[in-house]
Amino acid sequence: MPSSYFIQDVTAFVKGYMPEAIWEIKKDYTILYLNERNKSVCFIGNQGLDNMHLLNHRFYITEFAWQKNKEASKSRLSSLMGLTHRIHARQCTLSRIDKITAKNFINENHTMGYAASYYHYGLFLKNELAAVACFSKGRRMNRLPPGKKSFELIRFCNKNFHTVIGGLSKLIHLFEKEYSPGDIMTYVDIAWGQPNAYYALGFVLDKVTPSIALHDIMPDGEVIEYRNKGNYKLIKHLV
Repeated sequence: MPSSYFIQDVTAFVKGYMPEAIWEIKKDYTILYLNERNKSVCFIGNQGLDNMHLLNHRFYITEFAWQKNKEASKSRLSSLMGLTHRIHARQCTLSRIDKITAKNFINENHTMGYAASYYHYGLFLKNELAAVACFSKGRRMNRLPPGKKSFELIRFCNKNFHTVIGGLSKLIHLFEKEYSPGDIMTYVDIAWGQPNAYYALGFVLDKVTPSIALHDIMPDGEVIEYRNKGNYKLIKHLV
């Protein structure tokens, strides 16, 4: 089951906001029921990660992610509870940012950390980064007409404990304006829940990819191996 430290840490954090939250302890995982918000969050211990792809819950937070980036994990849990500080994108300014700035922001504010990207954009509130989106180089695809390329949205995240309302839309629209992509595709981890925010932006479901074997390295050097839940592959067609 999840380590006592993990459960105690999560419980202490949640009780500060929702003392009425209900916990159910299982062999390899713990389920947190957020009754007032009609949600349940499944916390998977490191020893139970290989069973994650067999479970059927809407939201997941893993022990290794909590250990690797506790603040980003707390921020994600706060978002699921509807308790982040809300900012409107119209309050922000938008610009290209350099790779180092984007990498530092993503590593601090995204539970999965930075992944190699080519184009980086940021939303600023009073000269402070509030959200970042990272895109790949363009690729030629048979599904697109000559001269048009497909780009991948590789990472997007808000500043910890903040939600920029309309932020992803604003970042994508600027990218579309500057590069006129034939389409934009992205992957959403099934463990993060349904990708409704992407559907609202014009993305459609292309396919659901199956669970695959992954590994991650903990701060102490321990290698964690597990199977994920799979991903939603989404495409926004622009031609």
